[in-house]
Amino acid sequence: MRDYNGIKWGSLTIGEQKTMMENANAVDGITGNNMTIDGECIIDLKFPYSVSGKIQDGEIIIDNEAVIYNPTM
Repeated sequence: MRDYNGIKWGSLTIGEQKTMMENANAVDGITGNNMTIDGECIIDLKFPYSVSGKIQDGEIIIDNEAVIYNPTM
């Protein structure tokens, strides 16, 4: 798999975004719990990558300028 660390979300192809979003999980950055309400959060993408995002009307939203990172590094 390609190294996505440091790449902006918007620079991924639609196919790459779909692959990265498989089994995506929205996590509250303060508590570490899954998000149950709308708001800012961390989106855990395909392991080991994450990106900042938000939940809006129950949908995961990621800004095209958000930078993907590997929290295990």
